[in-house]
Amino acid sequence: MSLTYGSGSNQTIIRVDRIADTLPSQLSLILPTLHALSGCDSTSKICTKLTALKSACTENIQFLETFHEHPFTESKAKYAEFFLVKSLQPKFKAYTFDELRYKIYHSNSTYIDMKKIP
Repeated sequence: MSLTYGSGSNQTIIRVDRIADTLPSQLSLILPTLHALSGCDSTSKICTKLTALKSACTENIQFLETFHEHPFTESKAKYAEFFLVKSLQPKFKAYTFDELRYKIYHSNSTYIDMKKIP
């Protein structure tokens, strides 16, 4: 199995088994979770796979290690949300998408007059 990277004349074909052999075992165990959370056929795209992978390679990997195990708990859902928030906007100190939206809105330098919005 292979993976095509790039476009046009800059396309490269990479063998997936070679990639898998270079990954730490801890990281290879969370790849299905990483794929499902960052966007796949059944979920919307939150961030790119590369961004999610970079986030997983930091301290955030601990939140995904048991995601696939039963039972699925509320804490696992919170960890997944935290991971996605950190993957999407690592510079903001936010734990939920609501907190992230609030921080992004208030970090925007554009003034919005709420009285003019219908």
